[in-house]
Amino acid sequence: MSSQFFADSINYWGAYGIIASLFISILIAVAGIIPSIFVTGANVIVFGPVNGFIISWVGEVIGALVSFYLYRLGFKKRLERLGRKHIMLDRIVSAKGFKITVLLFQARLLPFIPSGFVTLAGAVSNIYMLHFLIATALGKLPSLALEALVSFDIININTNWIRLTITIFALVSIILLLRKRNFGVMPNCEAKSGKK
Repeated sequence: MSSQFFADSINYWGAYGIIASLFISILIAVAGIIPSIFVTGANVIVFGPVNGFIISWVGEVIGALVSFYLYRLGFKKRLERLGRKHIMLDRIVSAKGFKITVLLFQARLLPFIPSGFVTLAGAVSNIYMLHFLIATALGKLPSLALEALVSFDIININTNWIRLTITIFALVSIILLLRKRNFGVMPNCEAKSGKK
Protein backbone atom coordinates (compact mmCIF):
# COMPACT_ATOMS: atom_id res chain seq x y z
CA MET A 1 0.00 0.00 0.00
CA SER A 2 1.46 3.35 -1.07
CA SER A 3 0.61 6.97 -1.81
CA GLN A 4 -0.01 6.04 -5.44
CA PHE A 5 -2.60 3.47 -4.36
CA PHE A 6 -4.52 6.13 -2.43
CA ALA A 7 -4.05 8.62 -5.28
CA ASP A 8 -5.64 6.16 -7.71
CA SER A 9 -8.50 5.60 -5.26
CA ILE A 10 -9.10 9.36 -4.96
CA ASN A 11 -8.90 9.88 -8.73
CA TYR A 12 -11.43 7.10 -9.24
CA TRP A 13 -14.10 9.29 -7.67
CA GLY A 14 -13.44 12.19 -10.03
CA ALA A 15 -15.25 15.32 -8.90
CA TYR A 16 -15.88 13.71 -5.52
CA GLY A 17 -12.17 13.15 -4.95
CA ILE A 18 -11.96 15.58 -2.03
CA ILE A 19 -14.81 13.81 -0.25
CA ALA A 20 -13.14 10.47 -0.94
CA SER A 21 -9.85 11.78 0.50
CA LEU A 22 -11.56 13.03 3.67
CA PHE A 23 -13.35 9.69 4.07
CA ILE A 24 -10.06 7.79 3.71
CA SER A 25 -8.43 10.07 6.31
CA ILE A 26 -11.25 9.35 8.76
CA LEU A 27 -10.96 5.59 8.24
CA ILE A 28 -7.19 5.69 8.76
CA ALA A 29 -7.56 7.81 11.91
CA VAL A 30 -10.10 5.40 13.39
CA ALA A 31 -8.10 2.30 12.40
CA GLY A 32 -4.85 3.81 13.71
CA ILE A 33 -2.69 1.39 11.69
CA ILE A 34 -1.70 3.03 8.38
CA PRO A 35 0.60 6.08 8.60
CA SER A 36 -1.13 9.25 7.44
CA ILE A 37 1.83 10.24 5.27
CA PHE A 38 0.54 7.91 2.54
CA VAL A 39 -2.71 9.87 2.29
CA THR A 40 -0.84 13.17 2.48
CA GLY A 41 1.35 12.00 -0.38
CA ALA A 42 -1.71 10.97 -2.37
CA ASN A 43 -3.32 14.37 -1.84
CA VAL A 44 -0.11 16.07 -2.98
CA ILE A 45 -0.11 13.91 -6.12
CA VAL A 46 -3.76 14.58 -6.94
CA PHE A 47 -4.33 18.14 -5.72
CA GLY A 48 -0.85 19.67 -5.64
CA PRO A 49 1.32 20.59 -2.61
CA VAL A 50 -0.77 23.48 -1.24
CA ASN A 51 -4.28 22.11 -1.79
CA GLY A 52 -3.05 18.63 -0.85
CA PHE A 53 -1.75 19.96 2.46
CA ILE A 54 -5.03 21.76 3.23
CA ILE A 55 -7.17 18.73 2.38
CA SER A 56 -4.89 16.46 4.43
CA TRP A 57 -5.09 18.83 7.40
CA VAL A 58 -8.90 18.98 7.28
CA GLY A 59 -9.12 15.19 6.92
CA GLU A 60 -6.78 14.54 9.84
CA VAL A 61 -8.61 16.95 12.13
CA ILE A 62 -11.99 15.43 11.28
CA GLY A 63 -10.56 11.93 11.67
CA ALA A 64 -9.11 12.79 15.08
CA LEU A 65 -12.48 14.17 16.21
CA VAL A 66 -14.33 11.04 15.06
CA SER A 67 -11.77 8.81 16.81
CA PHE A 68 -11.96 10.96 19.96
CA TYR A 69 -15.75 10.58 20.04
CA LEU A 70 -15.63 6.81 19.43
CA TYR A 71 -12.97 6.29 22.12
CA ARG A 72 -15.06 8.18 24.63
CA LEU A 73 -18.25 6.48 23.54
CA GLY A 74 -17.30 2.94 24.41
CA PHE A 75 -13.61 2.35 24.93
CA LYS A 76 -12.44 4.87 27.51
CA LYS A 77 -12.18 2.56 30.51
CA ARG A 78 -10.89 -0.39 28.52
CA LEU A 79 -8.12 1.58 26.83
CA GLU A 80 -7.06 3.82 29.69
CA ARG A 81 -3.87 1.91 30.44
CA LEU A 82 -2.69 2.17 26.83
CA GLY A 83 -2.61 5.94 27.17
CA ARG A 84 0.34 5.63 29.56
CA LYS A 85 2.85 4.16 27.11
CA HIS A 86 4.73 7.47 26.89
CA ILE A 87 5.53 10.01 29.57
CA MET A 88 3.96 12.77 27.46
CA LEU A 89 0.72 10.80 27.10
CA ASP A 90 0.73 9.98 30.81
CA ARG A 91 0.96 13.70 31.52
CA ILE A 92 -2.03 14.37 29.27
CA VAL A 93 -4.12 11.72 31.01
CA SER A 94 -3.17 13.00 34.47
CA ALA A 95 -3.34 16.77 33.76
CA LYS A 96 -6.17 19.09 34.72
CA GLY A 97 -7.76 22.15 33.14
CA PHE A 98 -6.06 24.13 30.39
CA LYS A 99 -2.80 22.23 30.92
CA ILE A 100 -4.33 19.26 29.10
CA THR A 101 -4.81 21.41 25.99
CA VAL A 102 -1.21 22.64 26.11
CA LEU A 103 0.21 19.13 26.54
CA LEU A 104 -2.00 17.75 23.79
CA PHE A 105 -0.79 20.50 21.45
CA GLN A 106 2.83 19.67 22.30
CA ALA A 107 2.23 15.97 21.69
CA ARG A 108 0.74 16.72 18.27
CA LEU A 109 3.96 18.51 17.34
CA LEU A 110 6.05 15.38 17.97
CA PRO A 111 6.07 13.33 14.75
CA PHE A 112 7.31 10.13 16.42
CA ILE A 113 4.33 9.74 18.77
CA PRO A 114 1.57 7.94 16.83
CA SER A 115 -1.44 10.19 16.29
CA GLY A 116 -3.79 7.49 17.56
CA PHE A 117 -2.00 7.39 20.92
CA VAL A 118 -2.38 11.15 21.31
CA THR A 119 -6.08 10.97 20.44
CA LEU A 120 -6.51 8.10 22.90
CA ALA A 121 -4.78 10.05 25.67
CA GLY A 122 -7.04 13.02 24.97
CA ALA A 123 -10.13 10.83 25.06
CA VAL A 124 -9.12 9.27 28.36
CA SER A 125 -8.38 12.69 29.87
CA ASN A 126 -10.95 15.26 30.98
CA ILE A 127 -10.37 17.64 28.06
CA TYR A 128 -13.38 19.30 26.43
CA MET A 129 -13.96 18.39 22.78
CA LEU A 130 -13.59 22.03 21.69
CA HIS A 131 -10.19 22.28 23.39
CA PHE A 132 -9.21 18.95 21.82
CA LEU A 133 -10.20 20.35 18.42
CA ILE A 134 -8.12 23.51 18.88
CA ALA A 135 -5.02 21.64 20.12
CA THR A 136 -5.29 19.08 17.33
CA ALA A 137 -5.93 21.61 14.55
CA LEU A 138 -2.99 23.81 15.56
CA GLY A 139 -0.64 20.96 16.46
CA LYS A 140 -1.26 19.15 13.16
CA LEU A 141 -0.20 22.13 11.03
CA PRO A 142 3.61 21.75 11.34
CA SER A 143 3.69 17.95 11.07
CA LEU A 144 1.39 17.87 8.05
CA ALA A 145 3.30 20.69 6.38
CA LEU A 146 6.43 18.56 6.82
CA GLU A 147 4.65 15.48 5.43
CA ALA A 148 3.46 17.47 2.40
CA LEU A 149 6.96 18.85 1.80
CA VAL A 150 8.60 15.42 2.05
CA SER A 151 5.94 13.86 -0.17
CA PHE A 152 6.34 16.59 -2.79
CA ASP A 153 10.12 16.20 -2.78
CA ILE A 154 9.88 12.41 -3.09
CA ILE A 155 7.54 12.78 -6.06
CA ASN A 156 10.00 15.24 -7.63
CA ILE A 157 13.14 13.58 -6.28
CA ASN A 158 15.18 14.20 -9.43
CA THR A 159 15.07 17.96 -8.85
CA ASN A 160 14.43 18.18 -5.09
CA TRP A 161 16.72 15.47 -3.71
CA ILE A 162 19.03 17.96 -1.98
CA ARG A 163 16.19 19.56 0.00
CA LEU A 164 14.74 16.13 0.76
CA THR A 165 18.09 14.94 2.12
CA ILE A 166 18.49 18.04 4.29
CA THR A 167 14.90 17.75 5.58
CA ILE A 168 15.25 14.09 6.53
CA PHE A 169 18.64 14.69 8.16
CA ALA A 170 17.25 17.59 10.20
CA LEU A 171 14.18 15.58 11.24
CA VAL A 172 16.22 12.57 12.34
CA SER A 173 18.58 14.84 14.30
CA ILE A 174 15.65 16.49 16.11
CA ILE A 175 14.10 13.12 16.95
CA LEU A 176 17.39 11.77 18.33
CA LEU A 177 17.93 14.95 20.36
CA LEU A 178 14.46 14.79 21.88
CA ARG A 179 14.85 11.10 22.66
CA LYS A 180 18.17 11.81 24.34
CA ARG A 181 16.55 14.48 26.48
CA ASN A 182 13.68 12.11 27.28
CA PHE A 183 11.09 14.65 26.15
CA GLY A 184 8.05 12.58 26.89
CA VAL A 185 8.80 9.81 24.42
CA MET A 186 10.46 7.11 26.48
CA PRO A 187 8.46 4.54 28.44
CA ASN A 188 7.39 5.68 31.86
CA CYS A 189 9.95 4.30 34.30
CA GLU A 190 8.47 5.95 37.35
CA ALA A 191 7.49 2.62 38.80
CA LYS A 192 11.08 1.40 38.67
CA SER A 193 12.71 4.51 40.04
CA GLY A 194 10.35 5.69 42.74
CA LYS A 195 7.33 3.50 43.24
CA LYS A 196 7.43 -0.09 44.37
